[in-house]
Amino acid sequence: VTRKVTKRSVMTLAYGSKEFGFRQQVLEDTVQPAIDNGEGLMFTHPNQAAGYMAKLIWDAVTVTVVAAVEAMNWLKSAAKLLAAEVKDKKTKEVLRKRCAIHWVTPDGFPVWQEYHKRDQARLKLTFLGQANVFMTYNKGDTKEIDAHKQESGIAPNFVHSQDGSHLRMTVVHANEVYGIDSFALIHDSFGTIPADAGNLFKAVRETMVKTYEDNDVIADFY
Repeated sequence: VTRKVTKRSVMTLAYGSKEFGFRQQVLEDTVQPAIDNGEGLMFTHPNQAAGYMAKLIWDAVTVTVVAAVEAMNWLKSAAKLLAAEVKDKKTKEVLRKRCAIHWVTPDGFPVWQEYHKRDQARLKLTFLGQANVFMTYNKGDTKEIDAHKQESGIAPNFVHSQDGSHLRMTVVHANEVYGIDSFALIHDSFGTIPADAGNLFKAVRETMVKTYEDNDVIADFY
């Protein structure tokens, strides 16, 4: 098993990826390309093969990257709790409505996660006067918080917010300390002109270390 087979699954774990997602990734990255290139004769059952490897990766990563799994589960539990509607057991009166969730990143950027349930309708279409086709379309959002999306979205959104914070802090640090004023930035990819590449290399790492030495992001979230 090479690094390439496991890389995407391991990297997406903290973004909320599950064993089913691992299976799809292995299928797309390893099994299907091998079949397309004529090298996948052993994959007589592609989905089962991908599922088998996905389980091995899942079992390994959940006992290796323990802290990331624990943090992800805690974030999901917090989001689920806040998104739950609390009612009086006897009167059924709503004691607490579903709540959105918000936090502040290490550089002071406010993040607000508030998914609402969709107002959906089903449309019946007739094709050539014979076949009936049913399709669902979204009319818009309702005022009700979507508890499932709140729970499933918190881990990736939290990690993305930390990535964004690191990017912004790196730009400021690189400019103030090293005088860098040319940047090419995409999410967690940092670039600059060749003359400044060495200093940007240092700035990225200096900012990362300082950010997580000075901030306990899970405790601050709480």
